[in-house]
This record gives sequence, C-alpha cells and structure tokens, in this order.
Amino acid sequence: MDLFRNRNFLLLTLSRNISRFGDRFTLAALLILVVEMSHGSPVDVALISAASLAPSALLGWFIGPLVDRLERRTSMLFADWARFLTVGLMFWAPNLLTLIVLAFLTNAVWEFYRAAYQAVVPVVVGTGQELTRANGLDQSLANGIDVVGYLLVGLFILVAGVRPAFLIDAATFLASALLISVFPVRVKAPGQAPGPGYLTELKEGMRAAIGQPVSRTLLVQIATACLPIGAFNALLILLLPDVFHVSATLYPYLPAVQGVSMVLGGMLMTRYPNRVGRRHLINIGLAGSGLMTGLLGVVPSFGAALGLYFMLGFCNIAFLVPLLTWYQQSVDGAVRGRAMAIYAALTSLSLLVSTLLAGPLALAIGVAPAVVLSGALFAAVGLAGYLARSTRSQPEALAEASGP
Repeated sequence: MDLFRNRNFLLLTLSRNISRFGDRFTLAALLILVVEMSHGSPVDVALISAASLAPSALLGWFIGPLVDRLERRTSMLFADWARFLTVGLMFWAPNLLTLIVLAFLTNAVWEFYRAAYQAVVPVVVGTGQELTRANGLDQSLANGIDVVGYLLVGLFILVAGVRPAFLIDAATFLASALLISVFPVRVKAPGQAPGPGYLTELKEGMRAAIGQPVSRTLLVQIATACLPIGAFNALLILLLPDVFHVSATLYPYLPAVQGVSMVLGGMLMTRYPNRVGRRHLINIGLAGSGLMTGLLGVVPSFGAALGLYFMLGFCNIAFLVPLLTWYQQSVDGAVRGRAMAIYAALTSLSLLVSTLLAGPLALAIGVAPAVVLSGALFAAVGLAGYLARSTRSQPEALAEASGP
C-alpha cells in the first residue's frame, strides 16, 4: 500500500510529529534556561538531561505489560493529556529542582506513547518492506520537523524569551490528542485478557527481546552506542561557548542542520529500503557517527561544526532506521509493546549512565576532550558490529512478524 494513501499511518505519524515539533521548543528552552540558571555548569546541564532520560531507564521495563494490556490508542491519549499539563507547568517553574521534577514526569508518561506508537505502526503498514519505508518516512518527517522546529525556536526565544517556548509545546499535545482521538484503529495485543499475570507478562516480554540472537545483538549494539550519544548530547551546548566561542542561544541551529540531512537520508531509506544490507548500514552509520562526533570536539569554528552536524545526520539515519526496523520484525506482535518498551528502557538506561558521567568527566578533562572520547567509543561500536555472528546474513525476503 502507498503510505501516502494510508490514512491511519498518516494520522499516527502526524500526531507523533506535531508533538515532536513542540518538543523542540521544550528541549531547547530547558537547556538554555539551565545554562542561564547554573552559569554554564556541566553538572547541572547533565542533571536536566538525566531527568529526561531517567523515566525510560528506570520505569520503561515495567510499562510494556501495561501498554500491551491497554488499548494502544488509550495509552497515547493518556500520554498527550498528561504532557500538556506537565510541560505547561514548566512556564512557572521557579528553580532548577522544579524543572528536573517536571522533566522527569513529562518523560515518564511519554513512555506510554512511545511503546504504543512503535507497537501499532507494524499493524497499520505491515511488517515487510513497507515497515522499512514507514520508518524511513517517519524519520524524514520527524527530522523535517526538527529543522523547522529548531529554526523557529531559535527565533522565538530571541523575540519572546525562553519560558514562553514551553506553552508552544503544551499546545501541540492538545493537537496530537485530537488526531489520536479520531484514529479509527483500536489495537490491543491478542491474548491479554484476563492474561497470565503481570510478572509473567513481563518475563514474556524479556524473553521476546533477548531470546532471539538477532534481537539480542541489536539491543546490545544500540545500548552500547547510546553510551557515547548520551555524553555527547549532554555536553553539546557547552561546546558553543567553550570551543566555538559563540552564544549558547545558537544551539538550536546545530540540530536544525542535522535535521536537513536526516530528512534526505530518511527519504533515501523510503525509496530504496533494501539496496544495502542492513548490517552494513548499521555498522557504517555507527562508525561514521563516531567520526563526526569526535571531530566536533576539535573543529575551530561554529561554521565548521554546522558542516559536521550535517554529515552526522546522514550517519545517524543510516543506523537508526534499519536497526529499529530489524528489531520490530524480530519480535512477535503479541508482545511487541513490551519488547519496544524494553528497547526504549535499555537505550535510555545507557543514555542516563553516560549523561550522569559526562558532567564529572568534562570537569576532569575538559568539554572538548570528553566529546572526542565519546566519538572514539561511538566509532568502535560500529566496527565491533562486524564481529557479531547473528547479523552476518541478510535475507533477501524479510520475514513477516506475526500478530498485530
């Protein structure tokens, strides 16, 4: 089926991306506000990043069975309404501690949306090549939103200030909830009522995620890659004043430039989903991302950093789309909500650990050397991926996952 004629897929991805547009406002505003409050402290910047990651890392393991028990549209609606409240309250947050608590709560309810969304997409588009195309198109749209969102938030903050950006994000959750409310496909994983019990379902999800050699390898690879990603993301905004010698308010333009290349890369994934073996795309993408990340720690100017960030987008999309698609296809539909929650929880745990370590590491060796070290680890993960036996063979025809 042509994805552009698939009304249900368009409703889903529009819901996801309209709230993602608002999220760019909150992400940029949070980092800039914390830099202003803490006078550029690496530890405080790492703490606000950690608060956003902690819910998935600590709670995501247990959310999966709930998502599989609930009708998945209900999970997404709950997340949208709850985030409308918590993000709106950030406008009045008087101090860093309040921002940390609200960031934690916002991302805790986001886990319900993410697991439900990723579990329902294969139902709407199928689990063959269309799933690769859908993930590629979704990444293109998402990163197109990133470009527009980060460019606009940069201008918005210059004109209106930092705090009003939170109100823009809150409004997008209302729009997302409206789209989900008219989404006609009600999906609940089969066999969940009355169900074997919460703990049994949790164990079934763990077995689905790590029981197959391919899914286990993919989880290890993405979790390891998230270690340098977390450290780099926590320190990126500090590169602007420390290395590039520009204002931290220019931060949104780096991810905006990256978004342009990720849109282009996602379009290529959509048009040519299987021209290159998934294993090669994943490993080359990871190694290339490491090279671009490491160079960002040594380039002399903000202009050079923009160029590297553009290339980083292509490298990111090269491993993100095939890795996620392969993992979705490797698990059964009846437990896919749990498996996707575990995927998110494991990656967030890795991001959380490295984010918390990034602040002390930057204080000990400097921001730029810490970024270079992150890039070296990132590249090593990609090169090590060629040693994994379970992903060495690339089937000509993709296996169909069962169930919704």
